[in-house]
Amino acid sequence: MAPTRLPDIVLQPMSKPRRHHCMDLLESLLSLPTAPFVEQHVLAFVQEFARVRKLHCRADLFGNLLLSRGKTLPRRPLVIVAHADHPGFIARTMQGKGQLLADWHGGVENEYFVGTRVRFHPPEGRPVRGVIREIVIDTTDLRQRVQQVLVEVRQDVPAGCPGGWDLPAFREKDRRIEALGCDDVAGLAAALAAFDVLAEGSVRHNAAVLVTRAEEAGLIGASAAAFAHLLPAGAAFLSIECSQAQPEAPQQAGPVVRIGDRASIFDPDLSDWLCRLAGQIADADKNFAWQRKLMPGDMCEASVFRAAGYRASGLCVPLGNYHNRNTKRGKIAVEYIDREDWLGLVRLIAAAAAGSPRGATTKPLASRLREWLDRYKPLLKDPLAKQERPGSGFRGRGSG
Repeated sequence: MAPTRLPDIVLQPMSKPRRHHCMDLLESLLSLPTAPFVEQHVLAFVQEFARVRKLHCRADLFGNLLLSRGKTLPRRPLVIVAHADHPGFIARTMQGKGQLLADWHGGVENEYFVGTRVRFHPPEGRPVRGVIREIVIDTTDLRQRVQQVLVEVRQDVPAGCPGGWDLPAFREKDRRIEALGCDDVAGLAAALAAFDVLAEGSVRHNAAVLVTRAEEAGLIGASAAAFAHLLPAGAAFLSIECSQAQPEAPQQAGPVVRIGDRASIFDPDLSDWLCRLAGQIADADKNFAWQRKLMPGDMCEASVFRAAGYRASGLCVPLGNYHNRNTKRGKIAVEYIDREDWLGLVRLIAAAAAGSPRGATTKPLASRLREWLDRYKPLLKDPLAKQERPGSGFRGRGSG
């Protein structure tokens, strides 16, 4: 069965005011400091977003936030998942004058650290800049990754402050959006922007946004929620990400319906349903581009919910300089995404929320296969059997 027709506000190209609103939201979120376990600035933004729009926002036992239109979720909600952190540092303690010991969480190779400039964000005052002078390796990790760093700073840094690379928080160059941390704050911004798009069009929906913590430390917040089974068993999960661009999934080719990641293949019926939503937008707007790809560069939260027994799939935009690594130069650099890819992602998330996969759309691929089987099964016994097919009558002297 085909998905319900999407609302016009999703099918039609974005108006200039709507584009500006979405981009303002993106810039506001990307300008906030964040790191695994110290996502307080981003989480506070989400709480204020909910308060202003009179949405329900509540924290679970692990500090993840659930944003929804109603106080309770339906039995089969669509839960849009995005994480609030980016690989980064947590200030731990001053080791004498001008020497800060900080924890590191995230997937970046050791050679990128020593000599690189960083920035910490105290609760009050201006950011404190510094340079990494030494690293401490986690010897219990088979990959021998960085666990802590010693940073040369000009002033004391309070314990618990988030820190990151000393890079521009947000910069726009033509279609290119550059930021310290697109992954995954830009994904979260897309989910919030999609809620605003639907609200502008007065579209009622039963979707929710789960804002998770500490994804970059090992999918910690998502795993905590998934294996505690805090959300309805009938929920479908949609992981939103900025995923490492691939030769087969380039930038400027549209958002990606993600059929899998490095760890698992996603729910095929849910992915098929997302593809048909994307196709419906493309039929209405010839400038809308999208891709259906396996994105094996990383593992995302869809795999977590799949492992916990839920249905899950994903959407993403291709990301440049994944985890701030410019591999060609061997240096830390800004991450970047394509603006039109990201705005397309907003529309796809809005489409998924507006057409939440309930009832008849639970097994769309199975329904299509059964329809074809019913149509063609008689031919298995008699290849010339009469069929009732649309458009099967003669319409003239065709050549074939």
